[in-house]
Amino acid sequence: MRKLLLFVFSIVVALGVGYAAGKLAKPFLTNLYYAYESLMCKAAVESSLNSEELERIAMEIRSSEICRGWRGNYCYIREAFNWVKRNVPYKPDDELENFLFLNNDPIYTLKHGNDCEGRAILVAAILKKLNVTDVYIVFGRIGKTRHACVLARSNDGRFTGFSCPENFEIDHLVRV
Repeated sequence: MRKLLLFVFSIVVALGVGYAAGKLAKPFLTNLYYAYESLMCKAAVESSLNSEELERIAMEIRSSEICRGWRGNYCYIREAFNWVKRNVPYKPDDELENFLFLNNDPIYTLKHGNDCEGRAILVAAILKKLNVTDVYIVFGRIGKTRHACVLARSNDGRFTGFSCPENFEIDHLVRV
């Protein structure tokens, strides 16, 4: 699936280069990149949902003492965020990981740690496994540095963020 997406992306970029050479180059390429990033995130989350590792994490969160007696899924959302903070170290991607799109693989992130994008995709996958329906991976910047975080809405209407700082400028978001 990833190879196919990469192939399609490459063709669209090649076709778009001539078009994008004019005034619309930056917005065109930016929107093209966002579309590609959206497809990759959705594919990464969906492809990991049958994982035994994610099922184990979801069961651990569902059965936690903290969430007993809670109505709705707000506690699951908070616990998924906390689980990733406690168990998955932040580490910048190296070039090989970027080239092979390992930064988008939740199972790889579980085993090796990852940057903000990889951890955001992992959190989104765990939340989907916990049947949280409104999950968004948010892409933007802190100053000039690219950043990704997660927003989730509980069934009582509260939005909660994972790794979304106050000075975060949103570029686009992906509902997964």
